[in-house]
Amino acid sequence: MVLRVRNLARSIAWYHDVVGMEVVHGNPMIAFMSHDEEHHRLALLQTSVEEEAPEGSPGLDHVAFDTFGDLLSTYKRLVGLGMQPY
Repeated sequence: MVLRVRNLARSIAWYHDVVGMEVVHGNPMIAFMSHDEEHHRLALLQTSVEEEAPEGSPGLDHVAFDTFGDLLSTYKRLVGLGMQPY
């Protein structure tokens, strides 16, 4: 999966802290991240677009991965780190 992001450093930190991914290769414009031996599971691409897309625009809405037990343990771990969902 490749996601375009406005703030590459902040996005890398989020995927590291929340999902447990590490940067396996990158430069100032793109970061390839993985949580296992695969070269990359996710690529984050810095975009120069600053404005928000209008509501209802085409694009990714959400992705779900975990079972409820995994989700609950992740939630508890993130709250322990001082992160709160919104």
